[in-house]
Amino acid sequence: MLLNEFDDNKDAIINPKMCAKRIDDFPKITISCFSKELFNNVLLALAGKEICYVHSATGLNPVYEVEYKGERFALFHSLVGAPLCTSQYQDLTVMGSKKLILLVNCVVLDKSIEDCGIFISTSALRDEGTSYHYAKARYGLNN
Repeated sequence: MLLNEFDDNKDAIINPKMCAKRIDDFPKITISCFSKELFNNVLLALAGKEICYVHSATGLNPVYEVEYKGERFALFHSLVGAPLCTSQYQDLTVMGSKKLILLVNCVVLDKSIEDCGIFISTSALRDEGTSYHYAKARYGLNN
């Protein structure tokens, strides 16, 4: 059943290393968000400098280096859609990124959660299709 499917073969016909190259001294942590307004505000506040691009069928998406409290980070604006977002992060991983912090906006139906509050998701429903390539399902419909 689709909710439990997983392909653990790491070799695809087209692999990220075919499309991107390692960049010496690339920041180990990448920060991204979907909100263009938030991205532009962070980029301006931290005086980001362009270090490379990630490629897609929609064109080039610049990646910036920013510094905060003495730490270096890569910063890029994620485009909406799991396959596009994931393919861009695969390229960033080849370039040298080790971790991704992705800031997202969402709607909540629980009135006890404060507007613009911060919460960390500990689980998710697999419904977008991309996650089937990266991790086995932890819970099936029969569990």
